[in-house]
Amino acid sequence: VIGLMKPSALAFMKGEYITGALALSMLFMGMTLEIKDFRRVLENPSQVFLGFMCQFTIMPFLGWTMAKLFGLPVPLAVGLI
Repeated sequence: VIGLMKPSALAFMKGEYITGALALSMLFMGMTLEIKDFRRVLENPSQVFLGFMCQFTIMPFLGWTMAKLFGLPVPLAVGLI
């Protein structure tokens, strides 16, 4: 929200700061997991497998399609795919 309201407040977020911020946000999200979350994954492995397959097949194809459809330059297309 800060970045939307006042982008200059986050101008220092470059290079290793971005990596650190991403690592911290992933850590904090992981800390919200409980044992029951892992049990639920083990009880429904087919759903996890389906999500895994979609992430590496359907989503890149849709990203490529959108990049071609909107005529994105290569760096943006690669980031989207």
